[in-house]
Amino acid sequence: MLAYIFWHVPFAEIDVLEYETALLHFHINLAAAPPEGLEGSAAYQISEVPWLNGRSGYEDWCFITSSAVLDTLNVAAVRPERWNLHAAISSKTRFRARRSLLPLARGRATSFRLARSLVEAASRHQV
Repeated sequence: MLAYIFWHVPFAEIDVLEYETALLHFHINLAAAPPEGLEGSAAYQISEVPWLNGRSGYEDWCFITSSAVLDTLNVAAVRPERWNLHAAISSKTRFRARRSLLPLARGRATSFRLARSLVEAASRHQV
């Protein structure tokens, strides 16, 4: 199991709730029709970190079965049916710093399925 992590920062004038809602809708849609090898995804708001030049921002985590899944995931993120959801975030993103691929050192895949369950629960409440 690997974690593909993507850090991003919205433009300063973007409403936080608007940005986070767009981010949540993207992850809900991704969970509803995940590409092969995607075990779950989540997004987190983070405090200032050096790799965002001291800015606070967000990190998206995608839990994947192997590095071969990255191409499939990247295509799935911008497929025509999902394009508007992806654009709703990317058009508001000022700073895209880094991406990282990390192996799962401890824990089990069940925690990633829990993250997917939480996203699915939020989608039922029409966030």
